Amino acid sequence: MIDIISETIQMAVICICEIAAIYDSRSVRSRMRLLYGLFLLSFFLGDLWWILDLVFYGGESGYSLIPYINWKVALLFLILMMQQYHGQPVFRKPVSWAQWIAPVFCGGMCAYYMTMGAYFDNALTAVLMSIIIWNAIHRLVEIRKGLTERKGDKLLCIAALVYCALEYAMWTASCMYYPLYNLYYVFDFMLSACFIIFVPAIRKAVEG
Repeated sequence: MIDIISETIQMAVICICEIAAIYDSRSVRSRMRLLYGLFLLSFFLGDLWWILDLVFYGGESGYSLIPYINWKVALLFLILMMQQYHGQPVFRKPVSWAQWIAPVFCGGMCAYYMTMGAYFDNALTAVLMSIIIWNAIHRLVEIRKGLTERKGDKLLCIAALVYCALEYAMWTASCMYYPLYNLYYVFDFMLSACFIIFVPAIRKAVEG
């Protein structure tokens, strides 16, 4: 029951954020806002599939893979959303050693999750999350070192890092036994709040 409640709350928050994004796009149309809307929509559909699976099949249906596909698509839209701002290739020469935290951390977590199976899913997730974290750190270092005049995406990069951190915290908590497993719901509620951070982050990025 708590799964359904937490996912329902998250869907409600996503809807509010979607409405806010649509309202903002009335005055200033941008591809970034479109990508943000698709990011939210993909995540929303993942949650919706997950709830339907829980309600009708107790999470044991043969369609339980569908939510994970939606959530992976959401990560793709987040990558495109961040890339839309600076217009640079996804893979760029690092400007700081800190960027190597991304593949090392994501690779280590991938190896841990693979001990429980789902090899392809975990490998794909590690690649996508590495790209997000790598680019977010890259931009933050550029801004801190004054290597760029465009600083509007600073909050967007921070929001992306918080999003990735909460996702990993949720996944790890879901691997734990009671009572540590309950931390999953705490991080899930925090992830819902994280979606709200993206609203002003996108607004600042669009304004430059």
